Amino acid sequence: MIDEREAFFQNLEGIFRGLSPLEPTYLLRKRAWDSFVEMGLPNRKEEAFQYLPLRKLYEEKFSPCTAPVSQEEIAIVEPFSGSSLVFVNGVFRRDLSLTHNLPDNVVLLSLEEASSKFGTFLQNRFTKQCKEEKDPFAMLNLSLYTGGAFLYVPPNVNCEVPVQVVHFITGDGEKAPFIAPRLHVFLGSLSRLDVIVSLQTKNAPHFWMNGFTDVAVEEGASFSLTNASKIPESSWGFDAVRMSAKRDSRVKSVNLTNGAKTVRQSYHVFLTGENAEVELKGLQLLKGNNQAHCHVVMQHEAPYCKSMQLFKSVLQDVSQSSFEGKIFVQKKAQKTEAYQLNNNLLLGEFALCNSKPNLEIYADDVKASHGATVGRLRDEELFYLKTRGISEEEAKSLLLFGFCQEIVQAIPHAFLQKNLLPFIQNSLKKSSYV
Repeated sequence: MIDEREAFFQNLEGIFRGLSPLEPTYLLRKRAWDSFVEMGLPNRKEEAFQYLPLRKLYEEKFSPCTAPVSQEEIAIVEPFSGSSLVFVNGVFRRDLSLTHNLPDNVVLLSLEEASSKFGTFLQNRFTKQCKEEKDPFAMLNLSLYTGGAFLYVPPNVNCEVPVQVVHFITGDGEKAPFIAPRLHVFLGSLSRLDVIVSLQTKNAPHFWMNGFTDVAVEEGASFSLTNASKIPESSWGFDAVRMSAKRDSRVKSVNLTNGAKTVRQSYHVFLTGENAEVELKGLQLLKGNNQAHCHVVMQHEAPYCKSMQLFKSVLQDVSQSSFEGKIFVQKKAQKTEAYQLNNNLLLGEFALCNSKPNLEIYADDVKASHGATVGRLRDEELFYLKTRGISEEEAKSLLLFGFCQEIVQAIPHAFLQKNLLPFIQNSLKKSSYV
């Protein structure tokens, strides 16, 4: 009798067998698939996956989805009306994307097109992933991605208008779609780009999105990534982000999530040039039995670099979260400054959070710290607000919003902060979960 893990693997293998050997990227996909098979599906004995409900995932069955969609169905936020990249069921759709508000010399291609025009760069990135990637789900994306995109910002180009990446997922309400979008971003020296990710669905309450984003930031360039995608509660959302930052570059990432059946963010960041700075922040607002998990590897490979990680969680009902962050400082990365903090508020009696920040330092001239807190709202703070005529419910909302504010303020655009306020306020309302 086949167990659920073997059945799940056979499900994925069937999707891979459906790929055409005539595709230009088939040999690359085959190499990635072989690496995935060698790694095997993860289990909870592995440190990076020990808190995920993998057994429930392996009980699922997923299928590729090709449901049609029109331009009118996709909602583009007004500030991005001329700068949007659209993925439909994981497939990059240039015909639905809009780039007329971007500088003329910014290049947007499918991965197949980019393989010929930027072949050396992409081949180096693919080779690096095949050689160094330790996350089986990230490797699975490389073998099964459904239609990726490549965005190149030439040197000295400032993209004043943020780019909105829209993931539009459709379904027939019966089959659970498997979605594997892939995005490569390459910023030339002294360039600037802000990317904001959103998700929209139609007849797709239940799916597995296994995405991958690769970002290469050259010397003196600046990049920010903001993701506030709301995934349906019965779905799975895995997102692997791999970034490299060269000399004097600046990289920021902010992620907000309500969780789902399981949401997992996986970051692996390389600081490869002197004076590079990276800031990662995240906020998990969980209710019911939603789950959200975060795994970070921050790798300092050059001196005089700075990194900051701040992740917060608010957990109601029986929701669950986990944070595992690692900072590696190599011997040559002297004068490093690296900080890591995970704060958690438990509002549900049976809510559960796990936190494991850690450092691995081989240099001897380093400023580094890591920490974690787990607690509840303080009675004395509630009492103080109530003595000022504020109701208990409003007082709790104020304290919770104050807890989240540090992450919200890190979002690089004021208009986006304003647009996200209802998202946050609704998440902080008392749950009706039973």
